[in-house]
Amino acid sequence: LLDMAREAQRLYDVERLVLTCSAFPPLELGSLKQSSPVPLFKMDEPMAYAAVCQYKRIGVLSTFPSTQLTTRELLLDAANTTGTNV
Repeated sequence: LLDMAREAQRLYDVERLVLTCSAFPPLELGSLKQSSPVPLFKMDEPMAYAAVCQYKRIGVLSTFPSTQLTTRELLLDAANTTGTNV
């Protein structure tokens, strides 16, 4: 993905990259964000923050099994960051 980010910057002069894969592991995402030549954010991060700020009990429906774990971690991290309980 880092090579793709570099190519996007070189070929298209992008200002921001959006990662749409919900199954991307959080530790690797942190490393990718630090190494990326342009700012990068995960598409579902804003949704996670909105969800934990509005609701206490949140269910996750997914079609790809590994998405459940990474989405759970994302929701818990968003709750921790915002000081909310879910």
